[in-house]
Amino acid sequence: MAVKYPIGKQDFKNLREGGFIYVDKTQYITHLLEGANYYFLARPRRFGKSLFVSTLEYFFRGERQLFTGLAIDSYPDWEWDEYPIIHIDLSGSNYTREGFLETMLTRILDGVELQYGVSTDGAMNLNDRFARLITALFQKTGKQVVVLIDEYEKPVTDNIDNTEKRDQYQEFLRGFYGVLKSLDKYLKLVFLTGVTKFGKMSIFSALNNLNDISLDKEYGAICGLTEEELLKNFGEGIETLAITEGIGLEEAIGLLKENYDGYHFGRNCPDIYNPFSILSALSKSEINPYWSVTGTPSFLIHLLIANRYNIENLEGIRISEGKLLGAGNQLDDPVPLFFQTGYLTIKKYDRTSRSYTLGFPNKEVEISFMESLLPYYQKRQSYGKETFLNDFTEGLQSGRPELAMKALVGFSASISYEIVPKAEIERHFQSMIFIFSRLVMPYVNEIKTEDRTSDGRIDLIIKVGDYIYLIEIKRDSTAEAAIKQIKEKGYDLQFKTDRRKVFLIGMNFSTEKRRLEDYLIERAE
Repeated sequence: MAVKYPIGKQDFKNLREGGFIYVDKTQYITHLLEGANYYFLARPRRFGKSLFVSTLEYFFRGERQLFTGLAIDSYPDWEWDEYPIIHIDLSGSNYTREGFLETMLTRILDGVELQYGVSTDGAMNLNDRFARLITALFQKTGKQVVVLIDEYEKPVTDNIDNTEKRDQYQEFLRGFYGVLKSLDKYLKLVFLTGVTKFGKMSIFSALNNLNDISLDKEYGAICGLTEEELLKNFGEGIETLAITEGIGLEEAIGLLKENYDGYHFGRNCPDIYNPFSILSALSKSEINPYWSVTGTPSFLIHLLIANRYNIENLEGIRISEGKLLGAGNQLDDPVPLFFQTGYLTIKKYDRTSRSYTLGFPNKEVEISFMESLLPYYQKRQSYGKETFLNDFTEGLQSGRPELAMKALVGFSASISYEIVPKAEIERHFQSMIFIFSRLVMPYVNEIKTEDRTSDGRIDLIIKVGDYIYLIEIKRDSTAEAAIKQIKEKGYDLQFKTDRRKVFLIGMNFSTEKRRLEDYLIERAE
């Protein structure tokens, strides 16, 4: 029988009854039951938040047969009673349309009233209706109510570029969610999820009793896959991948790790694999970018551009604990949002300064993010990315650097500088070189930018096959001057005993003409 991978499956009952692979996460329900009753969890999109919310829903419905053999099945002293549930899922809609949020919430509350046969007659607004619905459910069933809210902030992030509507939704949601605080005695569990913590401080100012478990060690693997879970549940798929790729089992695991692992949600969190990418790669037996092709949120790119953020600083950036937890103004500093949305992850924690070092979690994320950035720099499409990569890498791999340089010059000419102030042209070009270096990573053995030597830094070192390319880029000078610097600084000396052919490449960028003006290629002696 073929393995059934639950790609895109968010309904726990459908998954369990449909014979799909399920990685048991029900042990985390016991942690929730034994702790507080108000929780908030932030995780990137496509990481399994909605599936966990669905799991909670069926658990509190008392549908024990779905949990047979799972960790929670043996939880002591649990009667498997049915609790009334209000499930508000805001994840699948676009809230840029006027009045759509109110329509969506009205529809959800209508459905709950119909399901349980209760009424909130006389409620003048959605806040009052929400509160009256909770008390009505408690009075009818004699059981406390479970409130599950999936992607609480979606209406806000959908309107991040529309200040008026964004602030309007923040104010509305603050009042709507805030009714929960005064209804504590009627509530069994409140569980909210979101992708980001954007607006958390204002939206939840009226609901300040939430236990934020997003960075808690105890919940580090509540979503996503640990390596132990990967090997335990997906051995057959990994073997098939290895056969398809013509490689060994350990090498196949290494490919999965390089492309989809590396997330850390907290100081001592184990390595977490992206579940959507893993399921997609194993179901197709092919390594490709899967999570990223669902689309980089445009508001992230807009924040980077609006803040003129130096993208070279993203890898290895340090950030205080307070900022990472979302206490600051994230429109001025987009880095916390890049962490919360999964484009950066925790690499290291410093206890003394209480700061985190962040970086890209894996190859899939870094390359795909750079591809998302490219259209904002390359406005003219006269020289497309695929054509450039084909010509550039073919030149490098075949030992014909002149072909590669012609491709780079053509690529440079397609970059848009018109919207960039003259004083920032050089930094704009440096950002493009940084993006370019990341895009070619899959096609070369090694690429380094600003590599430190004993006498300075060389702009680019590219190693591919039997060749090494040392590239120095001057600004408003000459290609000859760039070659001279390589020689005078001895950038090539470390490769004197290397059997590979070494090429020295000097290039000059003209800020007046706003492009790479010329280049010179020499074979190292």
